[in-house]
Amino acid sequence: MFLYLLLNLGVISIPLLYSFEKKMRFIKDYKVVFLSLTIVSTVFLIWDAIFTANGVWGFNSSYHLNILLFGMPFEEWMFFFFAFLMQVSLSIILLLILNPTCSFQKKQQSSLPFFLVCFYCL
Repeated sequence: MFLYLLLNLGVISIPLLYSFEKKMRFIKDYKVVFLSLTIVSTVFLIWDAIFTANGVWGFNSSYHLNILLFGMPFEEWMFFFFAFLMQVSLSIILLLILNPTCSFQKKQQSSLPFFLVCFYCL
């Protein structure tokens, strides 16, 4: 069964669709977004790996593919990246709803908000 994979694809679908939206366009800042997501995800993946190895929690193989990295399913790794990307995307969408004149097109506004929002997830 691949229910966990379907959940991840559902989580990534909204940020992926909105990443090309004219006002957001954070796809152009993919380097900053990817760096931020990597830093934040690494912290939680280490924590998750330690707790999984110590038996604090585990994963039911009925719901994920049998591709394991450090004792955790591949979908768990995907989840940390996708969930934080969803957080960034939803934060930007919320900013645009609250302030419709806001735009992330200006160079001085492009990188810093994404970096800060990703670290806010910590």
